[in-house]
Amino acid sequence: GRVLIGLALIFVSLTMIRDATEPLRDSKGLVTAMTYLGADPVTAFAIGALQDGMEALEHACGIYPDNPGLRMQLGVVRAHIGDLQGAQAAFIEVLDLDADNIDALVSLAQLCRATRHFVEAVDILDHAARIAPDNPTVMGAVAATAKELGDDRGAKAGEVG
Repeated sequence: GRVLIGLALIFVSLTMIRDATEPLRDSKGLVTAMTYLGADPVTAFAIGALQDGMEALEHACGIYPDNPGLRMQLGVVRAHIGDLQGAQAAFIEVLDLDADNIDALVSLAQLCRATRHFVEAVDILDHAARIAPDNPTVMGAVAATAKELGDDRGAKAGEVG
């Protein structure tokens, strides 16, 4: 008797799920996305893995709120899945914990460049260059930003520096 009741409840819940998701099946955007992900299992797996990784990092940040390394990784994962505001917030939290964190400064500058906020990117990279004047990552970011701004002298200085 219990087995039959269990099976009946499973079928009822499957019917409820089918009814609840029926409007999604008619969505052209969802059909396009699912068709693409069906043809590209690597991307589908990567998106799922990044989402799982982000959830685990968020949980870890809740347990260890003063760990800049966890917050840095959370920012990187958020940037990879396209959550630029969440990534920016995570990098700012890193800088609140460690104001001289070069990785967070460079990542924040890259986000600024990606969103076409070049003045902010230059200010952040200027700060990073004062902290670590010989850091190749900082100099590369300075060169890339200068090149995007059309400053050939700054781009060459960043490449050489």
